[in-house]
Amino acid sequence: MQLLKKPTRMNTSATIQSNNRTDLKIALITQGLSRVVKPICNNFKPHLIIESAPRGALPLRNINPVIHWLKNNFSESGRLYRYCKKQKIGYAYLEKDNIKDIKVQLEELRPDVLIVYSMSQLLPADIISIPRYGCINLHPSALPEYRGPNPWFWMYHDKIATAGITLHYLDAKEDTGDVIFTGSYQVKAGMRSPEMQQIAISEIGVSFILKALTMLQNGEALPRTPQPAVSTTARARAIKPSEHKTLIDWANWPADRIWHLMRGTELWLDCIDQPGGLYQGTRWIVEGLEASSAPAKATQYGTIARDSLGHYVIAKDGNIRIRRKFNFKSLIKRTAEKLLA
Repeated sequence: MQLLKKPTRMNTSATIQSNNRTDLKIALITQGLSRVVKPICNNFKPHLIIESAPRGALPLRNINPVIHWLKNNFSESGRLYRYCKKQKIGYAYLEKDNIKDIKVQLEELRPDVLIVYSMSQLLPADIISIPRYGCINLHPSALPEYRGPNPWFWMYHDKIATAGITLHYLDAKEDTGDVIFTGSYQVKAGMRSPEMQQIAISEIGVSFILKALTMLQNGEALPRTPQPAVSTTARARAIKPSEHKTLIDWANWPADRIWHLMRGTELWLDCIDQPGGLYQGTRWIVEGLEASSAPAKATQYGTIARDSLGHYVIAKDGNIRIRRKFNFKSLIKRTAEKLLA
C-alpha cells in the first residue's frame, strides 16, 4: 500500500472551510505499537499518543517503579513508549484509575481529532466531546455486526467467509456511532490472525484513517451514515480464561470449523492443554487438517494424540496437526502466574 505524502503544515485557521487546509492537532489512543501508529506518524505527526492499558492489567500504583522503568525501556510492552520518545511525540498511559488525568491532558491539548484503535475501555462522553471534529474509531468488523471488544475471536468462532472493517465516530455507547467508511475482505479457511489483521488493519483500516485525516486537513467534512440500531450478531464480548476449553463444541462441530478457529487463535486461545514440563514456554502451532484413518470415540474428541508424523488433535471427522513452538511471552506469562498463585 502506498502511503499518502505528509501534509504541509500551515498556520491557518483550525475551522474547517472549503478549499482551506488546516493544521490538524491529532491525538491517538491505541494499545502498544499497533499497526496504525507508524503509518499515522509518517503522514500526520500526532501531538499526543495515549497507550491504553491491556484488559486486566495491574494498575501502575501496584507495580514496583523499578519494574515499570525496566518495562518501558527494555521490554516488548514498552515499545510504544520508546517510539514516542524517539519521535518526540507526547506520550501518556491510560488505565481506569487515571481517566480524569487523561481528560485534563486532552483539555489542555484541545486536539482537533482523536483517533482510536484498540483500547480496553469505553471513553466517557466528556472526553468524546473534547476534540473539535470528534473521536474516530477503527473497528475490525462491518458494523453493526460484531460490536464489542473482541470481534476477531467471534468472527473466527462463527467461521464467516466475508469480514469487514469500519471507521466510525465514537458516541456514548459501544460501537454505535455514525459510519465514515466501511470495507470488506474474504477470509480464507485457516487464515491466521496476523494475515487477517494485515489485510483488515494495515491495508484497509490504515487507508481509511489516512483518507479521513487528509479530508479534514483539506477542509472537507467526513461522510456520516447512521448505523442500524440492532446488530445481526451477538455482542463480541471478551473471553475469560476459564472459558477457553468450553468454546468448541467438539461433539457437533465439523473438523474444518474447529481447525479454522484453532489456527486463527493459536497465539492466545488455550482450547487444548499447552505443553508443560520440559516444554514449558512452548505453544501448539496449528498446521494442516487431514481425514482420520479410523472413526474416533466421542471421549477422544479434543484430546492430543501422536503418530509417526507428530502430534494431532482428534476431532469427530478429522485430525488437526499441531507442533510445538517456543514462545517467550507464554513462558513469562506462565512464570508470572505461578509466582502470583
